[in-house]
Amino acid sequence: MPDDVHAVRAATFDEMLDAVLVADDERRYVDVNRAACEMFGRTRDELLSMRVEDVFPGDTDRKSVV
Repeated sequence: MPDDVHAVRAATFDEMLDAVLVADDERRYVDVNRAACEMFGRTRDELLSMRVEDVFPGDTDRKSVV
């Protein structure tokens, strides 16, 4: 993917008004946008060091949270 397309996608993701948290198969966050940081009152680095269960304590289901 050309760098400019990647940059546009990254900027769009970060500027979305909806909070987006992306987790891997082990339920560790691998990407979050600015709205997610604001919603949960955490920095990007803090959220990226967390797991789904840390943000949503009652969620122990292996399914995706949508």
